[in-house]
Amino acid sequence: MNYFSHYFFDHIPGNHYYNAGLVLPDFARSAEGAKRINTHLEFDPDKQPEFYNLNQGSKQHYQRDASFHNSEFFTQNSKLLAELFNTYNFPKEGQRMWFIEHILLELLLDRALIRRHRDVLDDFYYSLRRSRLKTVIDFLVLSGKDGSGGFTRFWNGFLEAEYLQYYLVDEKFIYSLNRIFQRARQPELTDVQADIILRIIGELEGKMYETAMKGL
Repeated sequence: MNYFSHYFFDHIPGNHYYNAGLVLPDFARSAEGAKRINTHLEFDPDKQPEFYNLNQGSKQHYQRDASFHNSEFFTQNSKLLAELFNTYNFPKEGQRMWFIEHILLELLLDRALIRRHRDVLDDFYYSLRRSRLKTVIDFLVLSGKDGSGGFTRFWNGFLEAEYLQYYLVDEKFIYSLNRIFQRARQPELTDVQADIILRIIGELEGKMYETAMKGL
């Protein structure tokens, strides 16, 4: 799942550090250190409430990802995406199609949810801003990650740009896909490929929202 989907399905109103924890494992990919956040550490909920809630939110993130990738929703929509890529004769040379399908599915779910729940997106950004960056960095250090440098830049940039607001803009959505492909050393989309993806989005977005609300 992508950032907004984690928040949409699992956030706790008013528990800002828990909500930050829901997206922290993905945010922390920009941090040096251990590959994953060490959620096996024990924090006292009374004496260390911020660390405790960041940890609980991170645990929920990993649990939700595991269930999502084994869900009927993920299996059916992955299959449907593969069929649509074939139907539209998507140029596949040099591309890791399983990767494109996986990332597109997750970002498209975010887009479908955001289109229908802009108020929840506003809450998402508000909640993240209520968590002190220093506290989050201190938690990451304890859990095996370096919160300085790349992570700090990502955190501040994510909140400043609010670029999830632009998932509804086709050009920005394609830009977001290409940024992910760059980081994964996957070829960026050509104009032809981007056009096909936008046609696929137009066909699939509404159906995806309906099935997500029934099965996630």
